[in-house]
Amino acid sequence: MRRILFLLSIGLACSLSCVNKATYKVLDNGYNNEGDIKAQDTLMYIVAIKQQNSPGKLVSDKDTALLSFLVNMEEVFSVKVAEDSYISLDADSYFIDANSLYSYKYLNSSMYICRNAIPIFSYNEREFIRGFYVQGNNVYTLGISPSRALCLRKNGKVVFKEELSEPLHNMNDRFNRGGALYLDNGNLCFYYRKFQSRKNKLSYKSYIYKNGEVIDLQDYLPEHKVVDAIYNKGSLYCLAIKKDKLILYEEDKLHHINDISVEDFSYISLLATQSLIVVRAESYIDNKKILYVWDNKHFSRFYNIPMQRYDYYNTRGEIVFLEKRPNKRVLVEYPEKRKYVTESGLYLTNNKAFKFYNNRFRIALATRNATKSYIWLNNDLLGTAIESKVLMLDFYP
Repeated sequence: MRRILFLLSIGLACSLSCVNKATYKVLDNGYNNEGDIKAQDTLMYIVAIKQQNSPGKLVSDKDTALLSFLVNMEEVFSVKVAEDSYISLDADSYFIDANSLYSYKYLNSSMYICRNAIPIFSYNEREFIRGFYVQGNNVYTLGISPSRALCLRKNGKVVFKEELSEPLHNMNDRFNRGGALYLDNGNLCFYYRKFQSRKNKLSYKSYIYKNGEVIDLQDYLPEHKVVDAIYNKGSLYCLAIKKDKLILYEEDKLHHINDISVEDFSYISLLATQSLIVVRAESYIDNKKILYVWDNKHFSRFYNIPMQRYDYYNTRGEIVFLEKRPNKRVLVEYPEKRKYVTESGLYLTNNKAFKFYNNRFRIALATRNATKSYIWLNNDLLGTAIESKVLMLDFYP
């Protein structure tokens, strides 16, 4: 069995190395120093699902479906999907790094981590994966057990564990492809909360993990409640609450955010763009979303937007929107006042089937019967149709 897996790995490695890295030209994908649009070559990765032996038919049976991995529109491999296979149809269970497709699935009382559909390690515990990161030959996973134990693993082996804890972020996080895990200045980091019950009240303390070091964030803000924290370019940023007001800690400086009352918002978090640290606060009222955005250059703004409108941030820290319309069409809106709407008859299949990359959205749009997909960019369909439904779209570098 090991010999078979070894030969399969060699075959997949050869297939990956033979992919033409210059065949896919991404248009309109960034700004140069003068603010003009530039173009560059990049790699496009696609994870898709199709019907075995009948690529033009609707995928209706898991046991006859195939999962495909494409690089620059060329299929690298396909593998059968079945209930007893290592392959999941959950788009959140995939991670792409260095021409390889990583995935995870709980099967037969074990958690399997795969590279290019082949298991590379497993462990006999069920965990809900909240972070995934590949660094060289090492695969890091951050998971939560059913008993709420937080566990960081390196190639399946536990390197850190904390009971009754969980990170704020997860693999659905559209601002960080690794979910709760990220790399800053070569250091693997994540923010988490450790819960405790006192007098029948549940509370938590905030910590940040940095390359094996656990930092108690209350040491920086002893009179505040820390609700999120990140390292960015070696600097620590903490978002905290004091008397219903938000405060951002930035390298011994305190920024007071007095525009809002914390109690009016249900979700508050931090994110880092290439140029700014952004504070986001959301609330939901009558099928509308109230979004408050503040950055450490002291720009702030409120947005009253539809529930299905999502905010992103370009390399200059400007806000960009993607909105899923009730008629299945998708609207994108850029800060330079340009708007685009996708074609009728095509629809977005899930929230991993588009990517905001180098200041522009690329969207995988499927036909109504989900048998073909196209890559859309600013009213243009790039290349030919893919005979499958896209589960995930990603780009590199």
